[in-house]
Amino acid sequence: MIDSGAAEFMVHLECATTIFRKIIKSARGEFFAEINLSRVKNVLEIVAAVVLVKDVENFSCKDWSADFYGLKFNLAKGNILAYKTLASLKIPDNPDNFAGEESIFSVCRKVEVENYFNVDFTDEKIKITLSDAEYNFFVNANENLELQPLVNSLVILPALIYVLEQVRIDNEFENYQNLDWFISLKNNYPNLVEELDDTFKLAQKLINLPLARAFDSLKKVYGEGEE
Repeated sequence: MIDSGAAEFMVHLECATTIFRKIIKSARGEFFAEINLSRVKNVLEIVAAVVLVKDVENFSCKDWSADFYGLKFNLAKGNILAYKTLASLKIPDNPDNFAGEESIFSVCRKVEVENYFNVDFTDEKIKITLSDAEYNFFVNANENLELQPLVNSLVILPALIYVLEQVRIDNEFENYQNLDWFISLKNNYPNLVEELDDTFKLAQKLINLPLARAFDSLKKVYGEGEE
């Protein structure tokens, strides 16, 4: 019925906190939609369905149970033929804040004196280790809404690019596929594997275009200084 154009896939998105609702329809099994983070908060509930887009008369199916053998049905446009409640999507309160428990990143202080930072992605979270001074600045700046995009562009973005590049090299993903950070990235961005050929662009998508927000923050900080 989908192939014939009588039915389509439908996804219903709803956020109870903000009363946001959106319906996406497609004749293909894979499709996407972009939602501004300002429209949703906490949790986004998702239900997938197959819905008739036109009336269907005398419908029958040879693969049905024998109890329905020979029966035909008149179905109306809008009838739901199948549905499934999918896993809810958790929405971070602030997409620029990567220090919370829900984050796939863990920013830590290192004992060594070197000023360069290290990235370890062999555990459940991507561990970024900073020098003492850098760590203190990162923690303080991450509590400032204006500075968060700036420090994350300096720390989170290059770390994520490095990790994605290593994932791209490992075509089988056998070292990462069971780790929480990889599962989280893949669940929240289904096209992760397909777009690994451009890790720089992909990293920016995954953390919601941090450079653009960093420049916006610079404008605000610079403007305040001018005043």
